[in-house]
Amino acid sequence: MVSQIFNGERDLSMDHALGTAQFLGLSENESRYFLLLVERSRAASSKLKDFISKQILEARRDGQNLKKVLTQERELSDSEKAVFHSNWTYSAVRLLTSVSGFQSADAIAAKLGLNPAQVRQIVDYLLEHGLILREGATLKLGPQRTHLEKSSPYIVSRQKTWRVKAFECMDRRRDDDLFYTGPMAVSKAAVENLRHEITLMLKRLTDQAVREKPENIFCLNIDLFQVAKD
Repeated sequence: MVSQIFNGERDLSMDHALGTAQFLGLSENESRYFLLLVERSRAASSKLKDFISKQILEARRDGQNLKKVLTQERELSDSEKAVFHSNWTYSAVRLLTSVSGFQSADAIAAKLGLNPAQVRQIVDYLLEHGLILREGATLKLGPQRTHLEKSSPYIVSRQKTWRVKAFECMDRRRDDDLFYTGPMAVSKAAVENLRHEITLMLKRLTDQAVREKPENIFCLNIDLFQVAKD
């Protein structure tokens, strides 16, 4: 039967499809997507195939929506987002509180090369809005993720301020830094696959970052965009 399925002579049953998804260790969303593909393959009428195809397209879009893929632990208000994402220093100060040895404003200022008075103002803001916490004289990280959806009006300022920081770091060229620019001529299918792989990679990376003890802070900038107009 398996040989007939691989040869296209038979379709998986829904029970077999679910068992396959579980054997492969697919996530709930991945399993749902796989079952939709099997269901469309088994559909007898074109109307049913079209109906399921729309569900598949919606599931694919959801899979590329980072807000749904990446678990959020706290949603900032609009006023908080406007300030927090206006400059890279807010996020850098906040993240450094999770790294051992940087639980004070002065230590953070020395690490980032910032004015101590500026860092203390940032710390006060982060404390006021619950983005970091204070235990005695020690600072600690608050909610672990502050992801912005791509439709947010604050996404551009967040991306710009971190890319400006990246430009500064390009001149430094540390061994553990990586800067890559790769213009390419590719098919639409290849771009769609690349976008999907990047999304999965970000999910794995953020999950790993939550599980493991932080030792330093890095910034990951990924740009994938169409250069020429349609």
